[in-house]
Amino acid sequence: MNASFNYNFIKINEIGDETIQRKAVTLANITFISLVLLIISAIIFYYTTYNVAGHACLGSIASLVLVGFIFRYNHSINLATNLYTLTAFTLFSIILITSGGIHSSWLYWFTTVPISAYYLTVNHQMKHGIFWTFACLIIYFIAYYLDAQGIQVETHYPKKWASTIKFLFALAFFVYVVSIILINDLQPRFKLTQVLSQKPSLGETKYKDKARLFELERENRATKTHQQMIWIAIIVLPFFPDYFFAPAIWQQLFTLRMVVIAYFLLLIFAQRKLRIRSIFVAYASIIPLSVFLSYASASVPTQNLFIYNLNYSALFIVAALYVLMHWGHFVAIIFISGLLYSVFFIVIQDINFFVVVEKGALLLFTVALASIGLAWYRFTTFKKEFFLRYALGESNEKLSKQNVALETQQQQILQQKEKLEEKNTHITASISYAQRIQQAILPPIKDIQAALPDSFILFRPRDIVSGDFYWFKEIDDKIFISAVDCTGHGVPGAFMSMIGNELLHKIVTDFGITEVDQILGKLNESVRKALQQDETNNRDGMDMTMVGIHKQTSAIEFAGAKNPIYYVQNGEMHQIKGDKTPIGGMKIKRQDTYTKHLIDVSQPTTFYLFSDGFQDQFGGPNNKRFMTKQFRELLLSIHSQPMDTQKQLLEQALEDWMQEEEQLDDILVIGVRCS
Repeated sequence: MNASFNYNFIKINEIGDETIQRKAVTLANITFISLVLLIISAIIFYYTTYNVAGHACLGSIASLVLVGFIFRYNHSINLATNLYTLTAFTLFSIILITSGGIHSSWLYWFTTVPISAYYLTVNHQMKHGIFWTFACLIIYFIAYYLDAQGIQVETHYPKKWASTIKFLFALAFFVYVVSIILINDLQPRFKLTQVLSQKPSLGETKYKDKARLFELERENRATKTHQQMIWIAIIVLPFFPDYFFAPAIWQQLFTLRMVVIAYFLLLIFAQRKLRIRSIFVAYASIIPLSVFLSYASASVPTQNLFIYNLNYSALFIVAALYVLMHWGHFVAIIFISGLLYSVFFIVIQDINFFVVVEKGALLLFTVALASIGLAWYRFTTFKKEFFLRYALGESNEKLSKQNVALETQQQQILQQKEKLEEKNTHITASISYAQRIQQAILPPIKDIQAALPDSFILFRPRDIVSGDFYWFKEIDDKIFISAVDCTGHGVPGAFMSMIGNELLHKIVTDFGITEVDQILGKLNESVRKALQQDETNNRDGMDMTMVGIHKQTSAIEFAGAKNPIYYVQNGEMHQIKGDKTPIGGMKIKRQDTYTKHLIDVSQPTTFYLFSDGFQDQFGGPNNKRFMTKQFRELLLSIHSQPMDTQKQLLEQALEDWMQEEEQLDDILVIGVRCS
């Protein structure tokens, strides 16, 4: 709702103090929405012949307009706030007593929320907020008692549509007030000392009292998480559909929900202003909610009991997630809640034990036990984390003391540097040896060129060993050649390349699979099985292209896993995309088969297989990626050259592009010309 007119009316822009300006915005919001609701309410009350309530609305409208004028001319925030509070309380009392009981008071009962919340956020006077809230609650309970006894100031009852409209505006008012509370600066004025984040100095005994520091850390964290839990309850409680599950008492349950919400709001502000310990807040928030849920469960019809037991179970789960305290306290809370649940069922409803179990009590009991375990796990995990950070802090303190004697430590640093260089030399030597192993498993270039004379392989690992590899096999009248790009580069990629190379040989040689699409499908299955990817979180895989060349026919087969093939015929570049499914990797909904494509090579054809390293390389005048389009244009421009010349031109183009940039990834390009 746009209240910019109201802001201009009270001249908020003329306020120099930022704090008062922020408070004035809150006052303007509440006043504006109150005026709108009062006008609508006055019409409803006059229509339903509640004249006293209607007169009270008109008087309150005049009073709130007066609030605006007072603030407009003197910017006295305290005077305006006091006038608003007194008006709201008086209106609440008159309307509640004279409008036919609880149903007519829904709209005005919510004034307890802005009274307490506004006083706490604007005036920061906790005692005043508590006073007005309890005064409103007393009036409310008096009206409730009079309505229950059939004692009414006026005998008329509101029509159904009027009660419904008032209920809807009550809900809108509540949501609006909660929004105001959320968007304003409601951070607690006190903050626990963040002792662990401070840099320790010599002579301090900060880390000697571990138990005290742990309790400070736990209290600070618990204060925040407990408030989050209470806010969740405040947001969820109004929207539970009691009307459908307990139509006979839904109004009573909704009223009790609003009482619980008002109590929670008061509890939040009490914790922030009075510095109430989190353990007391936990008991003071969960136990009253357990009382309400136990009463609701025992009061609803038996056929709908399961829904309320499920609602009760949600309380235990949320509490276990947000309540940070020793799990023994949580056991006590569960025990008290179970006792309350049993007492309410015994007193309110005489129901068979087995019926209660059937309607969700067993589920509730199971969730309660599980939540105890969850609370225990959360507390112990937090404790372990704290003491690990504590140990790290002690180590840092010792290190800072050691740094005082820098001259003495320089020699140690030099010695450590020499050791690191020695280790680095050993590691580099080991990786170089691994390179020889990797090269040994790659097919010899001379064998490839013996089978495919017009071909080249540009293979340029980023590190010593590579995650890219090329694979070649000649069986009978068919020649297979493949370019494979494994996850990662360096040592991890090299391990994957060795796995892929071995599996490809096994699939073709041992299993006798010679169709390129079936080879990729079997490789995908074998990689997932070898790395146990269905049982673990391993996500390593491969992108690849494979070509099968028939010696006796004028066609070649192609299948790809994510990567495409480029081929040139009659001076035109063509592309066949690979399937979107990689080899191995993350388990997602996808096809498990690959597509076989046939390329007619009855006319001279040059095709290229490659990884993504060349296209992804940074460089050039603007330090950008080489990109796929430029890579295709480069291949098209050199395709008519001899294959050795093509390799040299590709290497030269790469060097010219990289300039001073480091190589980003492994690079592999295979070119083959078929006549």
